[in-house]
Amino acid sequence: MTRVMKTIDESRPSTTTLSPDSHLKLIPDPWGVYEVVGRIKYRSAAGADFKFSFTLPSGSRFDFFALGPNAGAADENALRMGTFNWSAGDTNTAVYGGIGSSTDSTLYIRGLLFTEDTIGDFGLEWAQQVSTASTTRVRYCSTLVMEYVEENIGYSPAP
Repeated sequence: MTRVMKTIDESRPSTTTLSPDSHLKLIPDPWGVYEVVGRIKYRSAAGADFKFSFTLPSGSRFDFFALGPNAGAADENALRMGTFNWSAGDTNTAVYGGIGSSTDSTLYIRGLLFTEDTIGDFGLEWAQQVSTASTTRVRYCSTLVMEYVEENIGYSPAP
């Protein structure tokens, strides 16, 4: 099992351009199936919201669900659960709610990562959904955990 945890807050003001998180990244071995669990604690102004994606090694796929505040939500009780199937090279993103620049929100992620023959980073990338003057932060103690499940004996992301 491999675990990474943010030791400091990371801030991004006024940007909708996804950038890799400085801490929340892992390097899976080729030809594996991994269970991935994440807890992303963030702060984002209402209306700015929180946009994220994942970097994936070439030829891999991440099938997961995410649970967190709904985009445009007024408080942390308006939840959204989404299911996603993203392949390396996709430009997919998901958007979850920003409750306020001084209020923590939590995004839970759980899924399976299928890798093929390429070594590369698997990691969170994020930004504001709507550019605002306020700062969006991914907070300390956010975590990603990756656990090897079994050998990938033939998964292919092609339809």
